[in-house]
Amino acid sequence: MTEPEKLTRHWRNDGRKRIRKRGFEIQEARSADAHGGARTRGSGCSQRPSQKGDSVSTYFRASDKTTEKDGAKSIRIERDWLQEIDRQASATGHRPMLTFGFSADSAHPEREDWVAFPILVAKHLMMAVVKLQQGEPGEARAHAALALGDAS
Repeated sequence: MTEPEKLTRHWRNDGRKRIRKRGFEIQEARSADAHGGARTRGSGCSQRPSQKGDSVSTYFRASDKTTEKDGAKSIRIERDWLQEIDRQASATGHRPMLTFGFSADSAHPEREDWVAFPILVAKHLMMAVVKLQQGEPGEARAHAALALGDAS
């Protein structure tokens, strides 16, 4: 066995490499890419807050959920998910974010991804956009700082 093969993780019992990514892996990658972050390896295994959450960026720590069933029309969002990512984000100085998505099917050829975060964050982000459109960059910067928790 060559050195690179030893480092390859096999998810199947028969030792063959898994070719296709699972739904949650795709969702985590898409979420991390969308908010400029990186996937947190082993996020469900660690007890340290810095290694919790499925993806993390400069401002956000995200938990990512997806529907595994083709043709799924709904996803249940649990308060525990939101409270958990809020605790994890607060412990590391980030804002919490929940991303979720629906896989593509015959009725919906495109995958749909959504994001949820506290309404106060959304309010300040929206106000930052409005103030930018109104030509008030100072006010926009102030709202963005409040939304992102950046007091500088």
